[in-house]
Amino acid sequence: VNWADLDRNDTIDSRDQVYMGNIFPKWTGGFSNYFTYKNLSVSIRTDFTLGHTIWNYARAVADGQLQGDLMPTKDFISKSWKKQGDVTSTPRYLWQNSQGNVTRSSVYYEKGDFLCIREVSIGYNLPASLLRRVRLNGLRVNVTGSNLYYFTNYTGLNPEDGGSDNGRYPLPRTITMSVNISL
Repeated sequence: VNWADLDRNDTIDSRDQVYMGNIFPKWTGGFSNYFTYKNLSVSIRTDFTLGHTIWNYARAVADGQLQGDLMPTKDFISKSWKKQGDVTSTPRYLWQNSQGNVTRSSVYYEKGDFLCIREVSIGYNLPASLLRRVRLNGLRVNVTGSNLYYFTNYTGLNPEDGGSDNGRYPLPRTITMSVNISL
């Protein structure tokens, strides 16, 4: 890797480090809405964050073989320097990062902005005319999905990890079905 000598003193040291961003979002929020039409109801809840930076530690450890037993990411292997004449911004693959090619460089800092479809719930009340035949006062069927999708450019598992993404599992995507019967 050719490191930038930002202060131009012919020495790569801590004075060549640059600010890569804040771990705390500038904006957080969410939107929710509830729609009904006849016997059908739909509820949607989203949330978002904007303006924070995440160091993708898990990707840096994998690409640099910092533990010696991980495989580099497919992106790192396909873009890395392999032979004389290659033009790339990704350094040569070296086992266990023996020359310090993968360290805390700007390559592994990413924007953590996201919009998450946090919950969608669809419910349906069966018509009373149908329920009278089976002697029920009410029957409602619901399907709810949680943590359905993240709109983000972050390449790690979870853009909600602020600061350092150490490879923690993301929130699980769940689908719940329910039936509410009134006798």
